Amino acid sequence: MALTEAMGKRGKERQIYLDVLRVAATCAVVLMHTVTGAPDNLEAEGLDLFRRISWMLVDLTEWCVPVFLIISGYLFLDPKREIRIRELAGKYMMRILLALFIFGVPFSLMEMIAGDVHSDHILIMVYHALANVIRGKSWAHLWYLYLILFLYAITPVIKRMLNRLPTALYIFVMAVLLVVCSLIPFIWRLMYLEVPSRYPEYGIYLFYYLCGYGFAKYARREKADNAGSGIVLLSLGAVLMIFLIEMISRLTGNYAVRMAYGYPGALLVAVLLFWSTIAAQRCVKVSGGKSVEVWAMLSRLCFGIYLIHPVFLNFAYKFMGLTLMKIGFWIAVPTLFAGALLGAALVTAVLLKIPFFRNYVL
Repeated sequence: MALTEAMGKRGKERQIYLDVLRVAATCAVVLMHTVTGAPDNLEAEGLDLFRRISWMLVDLTEWCVPVFLIISGYLFLDPKREIRIRELAGKYMMRILLALFIFGVPFSLMEMIAGDVHSDHILIMVYHALANVIRGKSWAHLWYLYLILFLYAITPVIKRMLNRLPTALYIFVMAVLLVVCSLIPFIWRLMYLEVPSRYPEYGIYLFYYLCGYGFAKYARREKADNAGSGIVLLSLGAVLMIFLIEMISRLTGNYAVRMAYGYPGALLVAVLLFWSTIAAQRCVKVSGGKSVEVWAMLSRLCFGIYLIHPVFLNFAYKFMGLTLMKIGFWIAVPTLFAGALLGAALVTAVLLKIPFFRNYVL
């Protein structure tokens, strides 16, 4: 999984830039959930500015999940990496399944308690919690685990197809996915038309996964050179321009379509950020040192942070009854974000001391 897999299988150098990207995407997830999880009625009179700022923050963080998927595709669909079905199922899929039930069941129990929908018998509650996880009705952020399980399950078939797929046909498939799963739904909503079906939009996740393959096969360079410095500057410059456009659009109120993981803004940012990452690897190879150890350690915490951070947010919002406006928007957002991020990191660090969690779950 992109949140846990950090070491490249192609060489001895640690891919520190993937660690940096993974940590940044994890922070973006926590910030996004800090805002979207808030129970405020920000559309009330006098709060329109805060509503716009909230959606602006969502726009600026929607690239996180696409980046995770691109990293996964980059690592697992790499033509030079051989991965056996037994390893895929026994190691990677089993890790996701264990995480799904070990965390999903308690999350579901917490939700039942918070909503006062629970039984006096603990076994009945656990049964319903297990059923909720199986049906995908635990906490919302766990949807990503179901998605990655599906992508892992079809990875052997995808790799076999990609090995036989000409470059031109690969580009055609990616273009079709881009148009059908991103551009058409976005334009449809931009025109305030009712979308006939959301099912085509789900294909964008396959697009991101296949993007990783494209980067691994066509954009990677084994030897360090300076050719990537221009790409890094251009990519990051384009990302800043997209961010600026999204910020102005939201704050001026001229843009009413909420961003989504598959919409052009988030898609371009994710692809450009990953492209700049690959280009940065071409500029310099980092094989050791203190910085590598630090980023590796932070990257190791990412999966646990992703799983655990909603505990702190839900406790603040549902059990303590806090809202962004109750303690002040400008104080609440950074405070709750930092609290959830650091709290989840601390709990993850403790769990990683336990061999079972370290070796089989996180």
